[in-house]
Amino acid sequence: MRIFWLFVFSCALSAASYTTYLGDPSATYSVAALATDSAGNTYATGTRYFGSSTDLFVSKIDPSGNVALLASFGKVPPSVAQPVNLARAIAVDSNGNIFVVGETPLTNFPLVHPLQSAPGAYSNLTGFLVKFAPDGSILLSTYLGGTEGASEMSGVAVDSQGDVYVTGTTWASDYPHTPGLPNDPVVNNGPSAAWFAKIAADGSSIIYAGGIVPSISDCLPFNTCSINGAGGTAVAVDPAGNAYIAANTNLGGISGTPGALLTTGIGAFILKIGSAGDGIAYLTFLGSAEIRAGPSYDPGNLVHAIAVDSAGDAYIAGETNDPNFPATPGSFQTTLPGAGSSPAPESGFIAELNPAGSAMVWATFLGGSSVNTVAVDANGHAWVSGGTSSADFPISTGWSSGDEFLAEFNSSGSALVYGERFPNGMVAGALAFDSGGALHTAGYAELVSSFSPPSSAFESAAPQIFGVTNATGAGSLSGRVSAAEVFSIYGLNLGPATGVSSQLNSQGLVPTTVAGVEVLIDGVAAPLLYVSATQINAVAPVELSLDSIVDMNLTVNGTALPAFRMAVDSQPPEVFPAAMNQDGTVNSAANPAKAGSFVTVWADNAGTFSTVDGQVASGAQTTYCACTILDQPLVSGALLPPDSQVNVSYAGAAPGLVNGITQINFQIPPYSGAPFEQAFYLEVGASVSNAFYVYISQ
Repeated sequence: MRIFWLFVFSCALSAASYTTYLGDPSATYSVAALATDSAGNTYATGTRYFGSSTDLFVSKIDPSGNVALLASFGKVPPSVAQPVNLARAIAVDSNGNIFVVGETPLTNFPLVHPLQSAPGAYSNLTGFLVKFAPDGSILLSTYLGGTEGASEMSGVAVDSQGDVYVTGTTWASDYPHTPGLPNDPVVNNGPSAAWFAKIAADGSSIIYAGGIVPSISDCLPFNTCSINGAGGTAVAVDPAGNAYIAANTNLGGISGTPGALLTTGIGAFILKIGSAGDGIAYLTFLGSAEIRAGPSYDPGNLVHAIAVDSAGDAYIAGETNDPNFPATPGSFQTTLPGAGSSPAPESGFIAELNPAGSAMVWATFLGGSSVNTVAVDANGHAWVSGGTSSADFPISTGWSSGDEFLAEFNSSGSALVYGERFPNGMVAGALAFDSGGALHTAGYAELVSSFSPPSSAFESAAPQIFGVTNATGAGSLSGRVSAAEVFSIYGLNLGPATGVSSQLNSQGLVPTTVAGVEVLIDGVAAPLLYVSATQINAVAPVELSLDSIVDMNLTVNGTALPAFRMAVDSQPPEVFPAAMNQDGTVNSAANPAKAGSFVTVWADNAGTFSTVDGQVASGAQTTYCACTILDQPLVSGALLPPDSQVNVSYAGAAPGLVNGITQINFQIPPYSGAPFEQAFYLEVGASVSNAFYVYISQ
């Protein structure tokens, strides 16, 4: 008998000491940045979402992956319009004090010994810096960036003395500045300045500060660039106290320093401030392309991240479509993939800039990707992560799917030592090494990982769990699950090398042990549909209590893995990525459903028909799901909001499929025109799925 019909998604994962889930049932967490200390602890910061309210958080994860929420702050209520509330960067000093920067719309942000006590005028966005003690109590909290306009802080670093370095963007004409450093004027709230500062460890004063403002608009034809002026994106500090600022501008008029790699340009530039803070050591652009083709007309080169080694070499990472980006001979990829096409495709770049800012030690493209992060290990190898759309992204261990990547370049940039694709939510958001050589990573969701010190290919024989996601493949990896949800566990060495699908047991139920694999959630065995080395498809027990934190315990051939922390909450319905036409054939571009005919889809998190875990529906049953299918109509070439209901003839148990799967039969609405991939949405109560697509014709 058929037990369950499900696409099996492979994904790229690597051995790690742990992956842990930060969240809880009451809020959705978005991790923005990581830092580590000498003891191997990881510190994460970002934004928590409570419906239409938000606050900011700092979590500490010990070397075993145990999570403690150290602090939450800056709560924005639903009444605040446009609640942009972001923690963007984090640093930790040698005493365990934690520094977080970002931006807030609050006019009553919790201030402690502030350097700037008033928010920016004429806007609801002001940069901030908060210093926490190791126990999470606030030692310093201040607005930053000036009071005569908006500001936002994007980068923070700390030196061996505990002094703090920040960078960001300000539209305030009164931004702080000190003698010897540029204080280009901001007029009438723009264009913006790339602002930077060094702040005393005790928060009592600004040691130095300055701002760089462009003056000539080169952003044509509509001046709709996503960067309105100049802005700092990241900052790093070397052992000598020199600061390195990564910044971008979409306007002209900024001059590089004599002898720099590139003294004129637009887009990405790097700025070095000497330890005395009395002048610019160098300012160099990275490329010459003015405009990136597309709706935002961004510059051709954008820098997202920066790191520095003990010699003062700056490692920079970002994205480019500039064929003249200064990639060096002998580097991993010396030419822009697809150069000459219009528009040129996006490529990631990674580069090492010498201490004088006069030349690239090495620089390479990384085609088909956007590089978001960079970190340098003890061997001088540059590690980067980000997103990739490239089907031939170089991989080391045979994994082949996933939209995020992690890569290691050798010290000369000539070879990719390690490359791997990962599923969404794993590695693209943040990287940080600890003093023991472990690499800590995060996506933009709720998972943080600590990889053991780098090996040749991050291979390990030990089983590891890396996260869970809805089995429809609609979401990123997380630690969230709903009762009776069909979900996938991703990891490494979780089961047999060759995947095994389950068969009904003697009671006619989906079994809870398959090929030596067993999964317990809150002590209850989960029915298993499929097990393999990298993926397990399971059904969450119906007994799980809503809004609870539970442990998932996985056993492989008698060996128990460390418990994986999970939240049980109400997940939205999702539809599996396939549909069946009325004649029983699979819907496709070559085989669309005709207007007026019925199609069948299968959904998860839309209800249950039984209280027995693993029970299989023997036939169609009385409709139990208050399911509505919403059509997203196309009128005059524009998609309208999905508010048009279509006729649903059946929404209930899916014959032959496990409890937790809903079958929905609905009618294709009237349509005239060429065959088209129509978007639909499943609504259950007040919850609406992501879009799913059905090919239709007249």
